Amino acid sequence: MEAIEDDTSVATDVKVPILEDFYRHIYNRDWHFMCGTKNYKILMDQFHLVSTAFLELERGYQEAIEDITKRMGSGMAKFICKEVETVDDYDEYCHYVAGLLGLGLSKLFHACGSERKKKQSVFRVENVVKQNPTSSEKEEGVEAGLNK
Repeated sequence: MEAIEDDTSVATDVKVPILEDFYRHIYNRDWHFMCGTKNYKILMDQFHLVSTAFLELERGYQEAIEDITKRMGSGMAKFICKEVETVDDYDEYCHYVAGLLGLGLSKLFHACGSERKKKQSVFRVENVVKQNPTSSEKEEGVEAGLNK
């Protein structure tokens, strides 16, 4: 997804739907999209190898990857259409492109039985507190997250 998000030669009206639907493309061995340079280009040209490996995983792993890929792609698409102008925007963007990766890894560890699964709201709350524990706005968000 990062290859698509970062490729400035791909028009926004092409890029956004691909990112939003990327979680579906991982199930399609025939899908590929020409973009990127160097290793990104090779990866995207040979995406069938990624799909093949993905489809060989147990269903629990596929579900974890699909969920995070769907949410990450949606968030990336959102910020292609919206500038990062505030710290809150930056925090949200970071959540989509990095925080969800951590959550996805946690889900994979859970799927293989090596980690106890946490509620997503608690995971997000812990990350917000670690980023800026003195921010009253984020503390209010933490309280709201715990009440979900």
